[in-house]
Amino acid sequence: MATKLNIRIKANADATKPRQIAQQISAAIESGKLKPGDALPSERALSEQLGVNRKTVRAAFAQLTDDRVIETASTSNRRVSGASGGSGMPTKSAPVAATKVPAKSAATKKTGKGAASKKSGSKG
Repeated sequence: MATKLNIRIKANADATKPRQIAQQISAAIESGKLKPGDALPSERALSEQLGVNRKTVRAAFAQLTDDRVIETASTSNRRVSGASGGSGMPTKSAPVAATKVPAKSAATKKTGKGAASKKSGSKG
């Protein structure tokens, strides 16, 4: 079950609403109120609690994910980073490596075959 967060958004603050949300979630993690592996509320639940648009909460969660503070599996399954133990989600200490697929060569694109299959030598 997700932890209920005590977040307050100030209308006249210098920070944007998503930034305020992200900062307060980060502060809860740093203070120990939220621990690695703890579930966060869904976008819908938190947006209803705060009285903001769901996109505002999504932007805050995106920032926290980019900063690797939280891990995102879906819009309703986010957890505090750093949990070790079968969550199936990558942790801050074990990032998932991206793989790059090599591009096809020009010969392959034209003929649909590898460059080695080109006829060499005489015309005919």
